[in-house]
Amino acid sequence: MVASTLVVTTTSARADDDDDPLCYTTRSTSGQFYAGPSASRVYDWVDVSSQTTRRFHPGAPIPAGLLDEHYVPQGIAAWPNWDGTGEDLILVSAYKDEDGDGTTDGASGVWGVVIGGSRSGTSLGRMLIAEGHVGGIGVYKGWLYVGSESEIRGYRLSKVRDALQGANTNTVYARDYNRASSYVVGFMGTGDGHLWAGDFDESSSQHLNGYVQTSSSTGAISYVSSTQVYAPKKTQGVAVTANHVIFSTSYGRNDRGNLWVMPRGQDSLSDGNSYCFRAPSMNQGVTILGDRLYVGFESAAYTYNKGLDDPDNPIDHLHYSSLSDVTGLYGGGILD
Repeated sequence: MVASTLVVTTTSARADDDDDPLCYTTRSTSGQFYAGPSASRVYDWVDVSSQTTRRFHPGAPIPAGLLDEHYVPQGIAAWPNWDGTGEDLILVSAYKDEDGDGTTDGASGVWGVVIGGSRSGTSLGRMLIAEGHVGGIGVYKGWLYVGSESEIRGYRLSKVRDALQGANTNTVYARDYNRASSYVVGFMGTGDGHLWAGDFDESSSQHLNGYVQTSSSTGAISYVSSTQVYAPKKTQGVAVTANHVIFSTSYGRNDRGNLWVMPRGQDSLSDGNSYCFRAPSMNQGVTILGDRLYVGFESAAYTYNKGLDDPDNPIDHLHYSSLSDVTGLYGGGILD
């Protein structure tokens, strides 16, 4: 596990970070709470000029068993009141990469970590599922949906709950629903009454596709063509509200990621319809729980930490921000 330590940096922007010219790049000169160089002043601070009052904060740890067993974190999803006691979870999907070569090596899995309350930060059990990249997940209307390769899998939340509450075994849980996709499902999220998914592409923009559930008993979902909108290149995660779409984008262990805030319904990208700022390297899924936005990272995985070209920001915790501190950036002017 990599400790999240307070560091101070005056590092300038890297040339290979600059392929997203609409994004805010200026780094902090005060100490940020995570390892490695600053992502940006906007990520680190609400009061950008004075560099006081943090925008993002360290959250619950990525489950230790996930990292220790050489799994690579991918998507995250919020599960409020997961067991009927009022306790909230963040679920983390991950693929197995035993030898650290970046390819899947057996059953993938979903882990749970408690958010808030007396057990905050406690890692629960895991649910092993069929092998796949499991790039995104979403808790939606009584089901856990997992995007992997050219399919969206569905698991009843009752099954997920039982697995997380039980002892970890090597049982691989069968899916309860499956929908083939015409694209490789690289990211997934929820919000405003829909399940959202799209394809990751390192060099080209893609589409954000919306689905609605048509059967609570079977988990069947249906694509809604009117929801298809723009998704930036390198998208790894998405969270949607009634008014905004937040994209998490990244590619490369030594390049900073980005967080984008856009109004709903955009079918193109411009400086006028987006706000973007640098995030720490290798950011993945994003999700909304209550009034907070959570961000996950894959940078602490064994796959990327073997002593050669390690990630710039090895992060083994979720990060969170007030949702309004992120969505409020759109239309608020350029911060400097």
